[in-house]
Amino acid sequence: MFISIGQIVNTHGIRGEVKVVVYSDRQERFEGLRQVFVTGPAVGAGAGAGAAGPRPGSGVAEAGAEAGAAEAGADAGVGSEVDGGVAGTGAGVAEAGPRPADAGAAGVGPRPAEAGLGAEAGRRVLTITGVRYHKGMALLTFAEVGDMAAAQRLRGCFLQVPAADLPPLPEGRYYIYQLVGLSVWEKDVCLGALTEVLQPGSNDVYIVREGSREILVPALKSVIKGVDLAARRMDVELPAGLLELYGG
Repeated sequence: MFISIGQIVNTHGIRGEVKVVVYSDRQERFEGLRQVFVTGPAVGAGAGAGAAGPRPGSGVAEAGAEAGAAEAGADAGVGSEVDGGVAGTGAGVAEAGPRPADAGAAGVGPRPAEAGLGAEAGRRVLTITGVRYHKGMALLTFAEVGDMAAAQRLRGCFLQVPAADLPPLPEGRYYIYQLVGLSVWEKDVCLGALTEVLQPGSNDVYIVREGSREILVPALKSVIKGVDLAARRMDVELPAGLLELYGG
């Protein structure tokens, strides 16, 4: 399984440098990173002068719904590396950057889980040779991308790392991709599946869907009572009247 840590949204200059919206809580995520996997329609078409190294195996793809991760299914590049902690536990949401879907001004497309990047899109390795920052974006150069034309063909592609390489989080904090796809229960009633994580500000909001019904659950200590990743289950205690508000 692969996790998207950024998306190439444009070129910068004429020497193959690219502008990247960082999907991680850490703006400096690419510093010290030697290689990344790149995936997207252009990759399958053979983007890049100077050709990249061998294509890795497809790996596991978006299960479930990934919100950064639900990765279920085939090999689509999955998940953003954003921390989805529960507010009020001292573990709140770390300094996450803008949600990929909200970065429209930069020309960014939908979040990885919604981008429909299937195994047919392919995945290849790029070697990072330079990292700097400009106006809230990372500017990257790759050994395999030597000019603006090659960089242009990578627009819209996602930069990923294997999930196994993600740094561990403190207890009570989870990567978004770990939460998406969990079944959400209130006592003995299943409310639906957690399909997306919104990050509007002070606390995250979990979107829970069951059929046509959608419930917005605040990620607060008073509401989120337990998360069991092994059982793929989240237990909640909704505020009075919230379920009725959504037709429950």
